[in-house]
Amino acid sequence: MKRAWKADWALMIGPHTRQYVLALLWTGTIAFLMTALNPLATRLIFDVAVAQKRLDWLVGIAAASLIVFSLLRWWDFQCGQYQQRLTNRLSADLTQRMVAGYFRLPPASVAKHSDGYFVARTMSEVENTVTPAVSAGVQLLRAVMILVTAVVTVLILSWQLTSVLLIITPALLLLARHFAARLHQDANDVQENTAAQQEVHSAAIGSYRTVRMFGFEGLALQQLMRSVDRRLDAVYTLGYRSGKYGTLSRITLSIAELLVLMLGGYAVMTTSLTLGSLMAYMTAYWMAVSAVQTLIDLLPDVQILRSNIWRLADMLDQADEVQPPLPIPAPGQAITWQNAAFGQGEVPTLTGVNLDVPSGSRVLIRGANGAGKSTLALTALSLLPLRQGSVSRVKDVSGLVEPVVFPALPLKDLTTQFDGHDVQAMAEPLGLLPLMNARYDELSLGQRKKFALMMTLLKPAELYVFDEPLANLDDATQVQALEMIMEHTQGKTVLAIMHDSANVLSKFDIVAEVVAGSLEVEIRPEGSRRMGPVDAVMAPLMA
Repeated sequence: MKRAWKADWALMIGPHTRQYVLALLWTGTIAFLMTALNPLATRLIFDVAVAQKRLDWLVGIAAASLIVFSLLRWWDFQCGQYQQRLTNRLSADLTQRMVAGYFRLPPASVAKHSDGYFVARTMSEVENTVTPAVSAGVQLLRAVMILVTAVVTVLILSWQLTSVLLIITPALLLLARHFAARLHQDANDVQENTAAQQEVHSAAIGSYRTVRMFGFEGLALQQLMRSVDRRLDAVYTLGYRSGKYGTLSRITLSIAELLVLMLGGYAVMTTSLTLGSLMAYMTAYWMAVSAVQTLIDLLPDVQILRSNIWRLADMLDQADEVQPPLPIPAPGQAITWQNAAFGQGEVPTLTGVNLDVPSGSRVLIRGANGAGKSTLALTALSLLPLRQGSVSRVKDVSGLVEPVVFPALPLKDLTTQFDGHDVQAMAEPLGLLPLMNARYDELSLGQRKKFALMMTLLKPAELYVFDEPLANLDDATQVQALEMIMEHTQGKTVLAIMHDSANVLSKFDIVAEVVAGSLEVEIRPEGSRRMGPVDAVMAPLMA
């Protein structure tokens, strides 16, 4: 992927362009003054005060220089504080955009990685990009200003000596061009392996209880260290390439430095330069060399920065891709699977799924744990792409599939999108009304289940999907929850996953049983929602 610098600027700086330009101008002004005044002060000391043996002038020039440079350094400190505040604003803005982009990613992209991977993409990579974006830009401008000012100064003092810098420049440019593309790829490899390690690392840390219980320390560490080794190998490769480039560049600069020293000494010996001019020249020259070395050191950083920016841009581009609308089923149908195969791993969980769900019907999905019931529900909610086949569905859908995780916010904040009277009317019978000020992560498992049920029912929809809605609830609450589901979904289509379903069979029109990777469908007789002989016959099979 190729991106223009203008696109990189728009992504990283965006609405903060004026503040960023101000930081650059501030830095550039300080760099110009420091570089121009330093050789001037050196020449005044040696060619004026020392040459004329005026102690008062020597003290006066030194004192004035001390005051001026102290003020400049304090101004530089204030500039640094401004840059940090700007970095914080850029980081907050980009974090918001990246997390918002994550929520817009197509389910197929999200399903490829765990939460830890996307934490790295939306937090660690943001921090690893924003800070260098500000610091590299500032350092680059500072180095360029110092170099330009220093070169002008040494040209004024002695153009013959300065020509050495011009001779050595093409060699430095060739080195930079040779290493730039490789450094860019190496930086991308480091970021991708870092995100992959964080994904594995998060899983390992999250498995503390099972590792302790079943003695999985060796397996967990083995998997973790494989990801660590891959990341460290990528870091080594990047460091090797950066170091090689820096070393070759410094060797080239050392040759230039030696030539300038020899020619400068010869110029003094032949009296074509005064001692003050030589001292001023060497001061400016070393500033120029230091600036060139800074630019050399910045090349790997800039390539890493661009690689990071491109990774962030790629994720946002995926989020902004227009997803084709889900096909609308035939009239009278709520959702239809045709020859569908799907699963969350490499091997499809279910294959050859063909199911037509009429509008207003209630479907019970049952089967053994791990058979693929929740996977089927995820495709109904468009949260998991199909491997093959097709699914068509009504537009408005509501549902939650385990594990259910809401943002760690108070319940009252999570329900602000709904009518307050509706929230209160549903929260009260579920016993959630006194908990509305509590954060979701402070709730017990049963309270979380009730809240998930309430949120699913509050959202207006044509199709409702429930994944084990009665799990983690006591017997009395199970009866109440089932009644609420049936009451609030009158006339709507319901897909309900239930493991222990014998007692609720009479509530459903269609029973879809997940068996051995396929779906077996039974259309129940008209009026069978009432408890009758059919339930008595089928109850043992469904227990």
